[in-house]
Amino acid sequence: MKAILAMDPHRVIGYKGRIPWHYSEDFKWFKATTMGGNLLMGRSTYESIGKPLPGRYTYILTTDSAKILLPPGTLSAYVDEKLINDMSPEMQNKTWLCGGAKVYKHFLPKCDEVYVTHIMEDFEGDTFMPEFEHMFPNAQILKETSDFWIVKYSK
Repeated sequence: MKAILAMDPHRVIGYKGRIPWHYSEDFKWFKATTMGGNLLMGRSTYESIGKPLPGRYTYILTTDSAKILLPPGTLSAYVDEKLINDMSPEMQNKTWLCGGAKVYKHFLPKCDEVYVTHIMEDFEGDTFMPEFEHMFPNAQILKETSDFWIVKYSK
């Protein structure tokens, strides 16, 4: 499994249920990187997006599936930790952990790689990325812009 996220210098990943920045180049990179894969996210993250993202199967982690209203015909599923533990290696390799903070904290140890967009600007936030760097000692810069860097961390 891999994780993908964006955070500011103070580890902010969200504010009031939303991503507090908008960098279209980063959103395009996220789309291209995850296209054809599986997205694994918590209920709050799913609700902040508002709909399943095209070209990817969405798995929603929740303790109460009744809280999520899915549009008819969407390709989404509710999962629990047992399903994740039982995923085949091939399935895990195609799965992207993509939020929120509780999901990252719990499932990052199961990941082999973490792709982080490091936003250069400070933003107000109420949701923060847990520390993970100690689990992924290898870092490779994939892209640098004046607004952000994309770094691949691996074990």
